[in-house]
Amino acid sequence: MLLFMPPEQTAKVKEIIRHYALETDGDEPGAKEHRFVAESIDKSKGTAVGYIAKFISKNVDGYGLKQDIDGNPIQEAAEWV
Repeated sequence: MLLFMPPEQTAKVKEIIRHYALETDGDEPGAKEHRFVAESIDKSKGTAVGYIAKFISKNVDGYGLKQDIDGNPIQEAAEWV
């Protein structure tokens, strides 16, 4: 999700999204560390479009995964992406 907002609203928006991200099974191992991660755009590293393209491309080929949630080879799932 990519959101644009005035800087003074950032903390409250993060608080709200974190709340809903952890509302169901938020106490499972790793949930607090991995379920919601907020990252501000560093303009020196690129634009909003660049950030989105980076995250999409990291997930297209299934890099770092061996199988999908159904146990099928990740290459098959990546082809569908």
